[in-house]
Amino acid sequence: MRVFITGGTGTIGAPVIAELLASGHSVLALARSDATATALEDAGATALRGGLADLAVLRSGAAQSDGVISLDEPVDVASPRLRSDAGFIALRSRLLRELGVDETAEGAHDQQHRSDPQHRSDN
Repeated sequence: MRVFITGGTGTIGAPVIAELLASGHSVLALARSDATATALEDAGATALRGGLADLAVLRSGAAQSDGVISLDEPVDVASPRLRSDAGFIALRSRLLRELGVDETAEGAHDQQHRSDPQHRSDN
């Protein structure tokens, strides 16, 4: 299975990529910089250059894959459109709708995750 992942160099993303690769899957991972692309390729993934605000790149990554894992958080994002949780969630929701993904289960997890004080961006 080919999996497209965002947030692949993060604390959670890096081990997820390692596990996917160890299980025989191929990984296409979003890379916002040359350094990130190099780190992803060194880990065995294929890097796709772009950012969270670029719907064309996100669509391309999803279209090339059998599944998508989004591990990015709306923290330290360069685009002013994504500097708030609301902007990030709206953009992600738009992409998921365009891809025909039912967000109900994902949204419930996201809400629970964000209510956990350890995961809030305002801490």
